[in-house]
Amino acid sequence: MAILLSLVIVVAMSISLHIEDVASAADIMFLLLFLQVNIALIRLRKKRPDLDRGFWVPFFPYLTIAAVVLLFSLAVYMFTYSPLGWLVTAGWIGPVWVLYRAYASKREIKHVQKMKALERLEKKEYRVLVAASNITAAERLSRIAMAFAKKNKAGIIYVRVIEVREHQRLGKGLEDRKEQRHFWIRRRSL
Repeated sequence: MAILLSLVIVVAMSISLHIEDVASAADIMFLLLFLQVNIALIRLRKKRPDLDRGFWVPFFPYLTIAAVVLLFSLAVYMFTYSPLGWLVTAGWIGPVWVLYRAYASKREIKHVQKMKALERLEKKEYRVLVAASNITAAERLSRIAMAFAKKNKAGIIYVRVIEVREHQRLGKGLEDRKEQRHFWIRRRSL
């Protein structure tokens, strides 16, 4: 579909515009593309210095900043040379930008969240959560949690759940605190 849509756009431009305006629009697109590459290089080096790039850029921030300034000034010159080329470029970029903001940016956020979750799983930073309301259940769950924690080198987090039946005051569930407190203090020392 993308190839067919590109074909329709190119044919429509070649029929309706002068060749100079088509060439100017293509030049402006390439200038903006390389401008974005240089800006992305600066941002990635600043935000993600941990990434392995496989290459180095000589005179890093200065050369890329000079490239951004030169490319931007060439793009401004192209506006004075062919304003219609800029209109055609805006006609290319505008709908695609709207489509990206409406559809792809949300999918990109979900993808980044999934990747971060996978990174956490790869690092095996597990936590075992034990939530129990009585001592018997807590002891059984603790044995299972300790076995899992030892196997996966995980930490254990204990949460005490106090049950309060319907139509009872909240303080009623705290009456057996002394018995539960003894168990939880013993668990923490393990």
